[in-house]
Amino acid sequence: MARPLKEIRAKKDTRSGRYVVSFLEAPGHWFSSPEYESGTAVSWAKRNRGRLLSGSDKALTLQPMMEGFFDPQGAWVTRMEAKGQTMSDRHLANYAAQVKNYLVPLFGSADPRELTARFIDDAILAAKGAGGRILASATKYKIVHTFSVILGDLAERGVIPTNHLSGLRAYSKAPTRPRAALPRAVLAALFPSSHGAAMRIWGRSIWAALMSVLYDTGMRPGEARALTWRRIYEEAGAVVIRHAQKDGIEDVGETKTKVVRAGRLSKRTLQELAIWRMESRFSGDTDLVFTLDGKKAMTDAAIADSFRRGVKEIGMGSEGKDWTPYWLRHSFVTYALASLDPREVALLAGHSEAISQAVYSHPDDEIVLERSKAVRDKLSTAREKERPRVRHG
Repeated sequence: MARPLKEIRAKKDTRSGRYVVSFLEAPGHWFSSPEYESGTAVSWAKRNRGRLLSGSDKALTLQPMMEGFFDPQGAWVTRMEAKGQTMSDRHLANYAAQVKNYLVPLFGSADPRELTARFIDDAILAAKGAGGRILASATKYKIVHTFSVILGDLAERGVIPTNHLSGLRAYSKAPTRPRAALPRAVLAALFPSSHGAAMRIWGRSIWAALMSVLYDTGMRPGEARALTWRRIYEEAGAVVIRHAQKDGIEDVGETKTKVVRAGRLSKRTLQELAIWRMESRFSGDTDLVFTLDGKKAMTDAAIADSFRRGVKEIGMGSEGKDWTPYWLRHSFVTYALASLDPREVALLAGHSEAISQAVYSHPDDEIVLERSKAVRDKLSTAREKERPRVRHG
């Protein structure tokens, strides 16, 4: 990883003997200081940063200010850590991805002193993602939040008078296409009882095995991408989930909630895994399970494409156009809650009991009727007792 650029650089002017300083916000532009020592020149620059930059006719652009902003060894992260606020590498990587994918393309060439909240808002509203798709509101919310962190820091340093995004009406964090549980009939069709039938749906052994693991365990796709053969325990019919890998980030890290857990694997899923292990050229204990070259895991996009092909193969192409592999996780939690205590489901899913029930549970009519049967019977009995008895004379 490249060393983060210094916020302030100082060098000696050989003609005057005094030091000149340059700011990260305006690379290549040097300001004369009254100081003859490097350290005091940097201190002078810090005190006068806002005045020098805001009053300068030199062009400022956001790109050098944003690139490397969320570097783990960068100035902002170091300052936050000194204030007792720590963030995981994965959290910082998510911020950095927002900068790379959206903020630099949208605002990298802009002068921060000339931005307005409306200009920023209009640009984000019109922004498009891969394939020319309009961004989901939840994605726009993340972009605004990341940008606000950067602009807030610039305001604190006096580069701009105030954070332009303060007071901006926030985007909804709710997903545009909320996930739910797949119908039981769909799950039965996607996961038939024989390998031959599964191959007709998924096309390749790697996909039949991967989708079966997601279905059995409620594993997040990123967790499946980081799975190695040593974590699969055939005799116990289980898998230990310790790590996750985010798309676009090669390093394997902790799971989303930093929880280590075990998942149950059915005999059918173990069969699919055994078939794939025999076919794969990378079947050592430390090898990735779901890889074709032994170096990189299957991408999230490839997993999503395979899932869509399977859904289309069982005749659910139009109805299932918004379904994604993550729906298998919601299905797992929903149907597990029909037979397990919420605390037990949370243990398997790697979430808190409250989140498992509030976010991942999408009960169908059968589950709703079964859960409420005892209460409905109790109420019926009570009502029968309350009913006035008619005397016949």
